Amino acid sequence: MKKKFVFFNLLLALFITGCSSADVDNVMTSISNGIETGVNNVSDMIEKMKGDTPSTIKLPIPPGNNFKFENYKMSLKYIEKTGIEASLNGKLYNQTGRMLIVVTEFPIYDLNGREVSRGYLKNYIDKNSVGQLYGNYSQYKLKRDLRIVPENVMTRIYSNGTLISSTHRVNISSSKGKTSVPKTVVEEKKEVKVVNEQVKTEETNTPIRQSRQRIAK
Repeated sequence: MKKKFVFFNLLLALFITGCSSADVDNVMTSISNGIETGVNNVSDMIEKMKGDTPSTIKLPIPPGNNFKFENYKMSLKYIEKTGIEASLNGKLYNQTGRMLIVVTEFPIYDLNGREVSRGYLKNYIDKNSVGQLYGNYSQYKLKRDLRIVPENVMTRIYSNGTLISSTHRVNISSSKGKTSVPKTVVEEKKEVKVVNEQVKTEETNTPIRQSRQRIAK
């Protein structure tokens, strides 16, 4: 309803301001092309979700001269009306003198093209070595058909906590600042647990310190 109202107001404004028929035609053509492009993009994505589902997909590779990917891919298993399973495979030749952390991040879509979840896999590659890239991910909680789009799988590489390369546009930090490596859910839970334990320890020790001060007085 809102789109029809905006469309009507646009036409009304064009005629009130006295635009020529050629101008009106150009504007109408631009609007039509824009709407058609948007509809086509959404339709293509939905068709991709519902269409053929390859069991193995090649993944985008981040650019770099000091490392090299080999057979970087993801194996997928679609479980009808239940979920999806994903397994990461590949190798990374680390030619730097530092350990590299490879983070593979991928959005999970339903058959309507909506992002409903997101997966993360992390691998550590020692300096001047060849490391295996692996990891398993599964999503069953949503109880529906799910898909992974190959071109939307993002791979980021970190060195000493600094982002040095990415397959997608990311603000790669300069020497003045650092982009920290994203934590997994398990690592975040461990940090929360440690903080809670520290708070409990402080609360337990506080009355003891106060009583000692009073005795001293």
